[in-house]
Amino acid sequence: MKGQNLYSRRGFNQLIVSAGLMGVAGIAQRPAFGTTSRYFTVQEFDGRHLFATPGGEPFFAISFNHIDSSAMRYPENIHLWQGRYGASEERWIKERVAPDLKAWGFNSIGWNQEVVLREPHYHWHSPNWTRDHYNWAGMPYFHNLAFLEAHRWKLGRKWPDVYSRDFEMWCDYVARENCAALADDANLIGYYFTDVPLLVNKSDRYPAKDTIHDPELLKTSAGRAKIAKDTRRYYQVACDAIRRYDTNHLIFGDRYNLATPMPEPVIDTAAEFIDAIGVQLAGALEDISLTMTRWSERTGLPFIVADATRTNKRDPAGGSRHDPEKYDFLLNAMRENRHCLGVNLCGGFVRNRARQKGVYDEQERPDQEAIDGFTKTNRGIREWYSGLVS
Repeated sequence: MKGQNLYSRRGFNQLIVSAGLMGVAGIAQRPAFGTTSRYFTVQEFDGRHLFATPGGEPFFAISFNHIDSSAMRYPENIHLWQGRYGASEERWIKERVAPDLKAWGFNSIGWNQEVVLREPHYHWHSPNWTRDHYNWAGMPYFHNLAFLEAHRWKLGRKWPDVYSRDFEMWCDYVARENCAALADDANLIGYYFTDVPLLVNKSDRYPAKDTIHDPELLKTSAGRAKIAKDTRRYYQVACDAIRRYDTNHLIFGDRYNLATPMPEPVIDTAAEFIDAIGVQLAGALEDISLTMTRWSERTGLPFIVADATRTNKRDPAGGSRHDPEKYDFLLNAMRENRHCLGVNLCGGFVRNRARQKGVYDEQERPDQEAIDGFTKTNRGIREWYSGLVS
């Protein structure tokens, strides 16, 4: 192995806690420096952060998000679902999804859930995949844990009382339902939590929705301390629940929205518990690397682009399409950032009537321009990180 050093944020924090330099409860054990693992870890290769596979090889995540078969079951196309795949989710994943993603150069599956309803009073996603789905795909993957549903795009959810017994019981259920089934899966990279939580800013779509933290708290030291305290409690309860059932996999926490404020008390406190900062893209692609470099250098953590949403272009027929040029720019910019662990593309495998974006349309006609662009860019990225192996 060339230039390899094991990097474990949680292991590092444990050393600090043991030395009495950080009074943080709930930080779980991680592999010590210099050890090997049967699971994905974060390591340093030639002076930059990358994932390391269970075999110890460098791995820059090139992931595809939002894979849902329900778009194959509209009245107008269900005959394809029945005729081509025998109405079988297993066959669809084995015969269509996994072979295509691999052929296009993707090396992993990101957040699989797809938006299936996006209306003024309802915004909903498809269910999480199960262990069976991931086994059918046979690819490394990330898994989402909905400890709280404070997503900025979702109406009707509030910040829970994180100090309550109810919240502890809920987190235990989420971890028991998910992590217990995935704990020994070497293909699992790690866990995400809430998507773009509404931290201190109001939602344009749902202005009546409460923020997690009162923005006025940021104006005083006591207020910032309260935000940090509440964040610490949230992450402590959630991470303790995970570690009761899974001591093996990485934790990335919430996927923060670069289009909205990321308060320092939140990110600094979350950094005590997570292995990398997860973000959803927003704003100019040219600004993303600089922004995340600042956060990585502040916290000492690498970052991962957990939902790359700025690689689209308008579709004259309605909705949007993938833009290969923007995708190539983003992937190569993140390749050049030594703190970046990978990019999860905001995909849409089959274009549905909510997101209105996908590599295939309802009749399984491919967007060949996007496919060709993905394939060329992804192959270049894979050649690069594979070259880090001696």
